[in-house]
Amino acid sequence: GRGEGGGGGGRGRGRFNRNQREQLPKVPINNQIREREVRLLGADRELIGLMSSSEALDLAMEQGLDLVMIAAEAKPPVCRIMDYNKFKFDQDKKTKEAAKKQKTLQVTEKELKMRYNIDIADYNVRKKAALKFLANGDRVKVTCQFRGREQDYQDLAIEMFKKLADELSEVGKVEGRPGGKATGRSLIMTIAPLATKAQVQADKKKKAKRDRGGARDDDDDDVEELVEDELETA
Repeated sequence: GRGEGGGGGGRGRGRFNRNQREQLPKVPINNQIREREVRLLGADRELIGLMSSSEALDLAMEQGLDLVMIAAEAKPPVCRIMDYNKFKFDQDKKTKEAAKKQKTLQVTEKELKMRYNIDIADYNVRKKAALKFLANGDRVKVTCQFRGREQDYQDLAIEMFKKLADELSEVGKVEGRPGGKATGRSLIMTIAPLATKAQVQADKKKKAKRDRGGARDDDDDDVEELVEDELETA
């Protein structure tokens, strides 16, 4: 008879045993699909059409694959032919990769040190570094230290900080006063990125996709997102 468990390749199909029952998927697959009529998508996400769930399951089994309901709320429900075990393996892999990427989404604070009388070349080097950090979604802490009577020139440092803040305004916003805050013998200005780490990563991903020759059809993207949304917690 038709199996209920995801097998891929037709191996090991059959009813779940006692241990497997604890791992039943949260979405109906194979014989768990009881609806009379379903809208079927093929293994390559192509639309096959309306048919009975038994016919859809026959098509899946002929290919050694599973029939998985990916949109139970649709009228009629949408099912897709796929290797469910392989899909779950890929989802677990994506989850682990996402956990690693999460670390890269943590905002770090980069510190740049400047002198009140810094020359234009060194100033531009630090400004370029600040632009890079902010564009990458990181905070920038700019510090100007004064030695001895150099504190008499604090106004020059404040003007320099204001100039830097203005030149970085397209990618960052100063936290507090644009001229910085005096702390002991230092003047400190912190600039927060306008874009979050997540936005930066998303933009890079879109750009890479365009550079590869364009995105897939929107319909394909929608179907894939639908599948992942329905099954990633299964």
